[in-house]
Amino acid sequence: MLRLLTAVFVLITLGAFMRDLLVSIEAGAWAPVALGQWWFEIHPNSLQLLQPAIERHVSPALWDPHVLGLLEGPLIYTSGILAVCFWILSLFFKRKRRVSMSHQARF
Repeated sequence: MLRLLTAVFVLITLGAFMRDLLVSIEAGAWAPVALGQWWFEIHPNSLQLLQPAIERHVSPALWDPHVLGLLEGPLIYTSGILAVCFWILSLFFKRKRRVSMSHQARF
């Protein structure tokens, strides 16, 4: 599961990099897409429900400095950091190999 999440976030990072590169070439300056903007383009309803959910169920103080700052940050950084974190976690939780029935019969 961790390897799958790593691959998903690597693909998101590469896609965001390509998008940022193409837009930046057209604009003549580096113009990365923000995480919140990307999320709003994909599914605006869930993003609009995030603030009240966090403020009601977690803490109102968590929204403004932390979550909002994360949403305003570039997608490429957020997804890249998540990809690296999941990759590192996958190194610690290696899947154990299953012993097949033929190997068990020999012992």
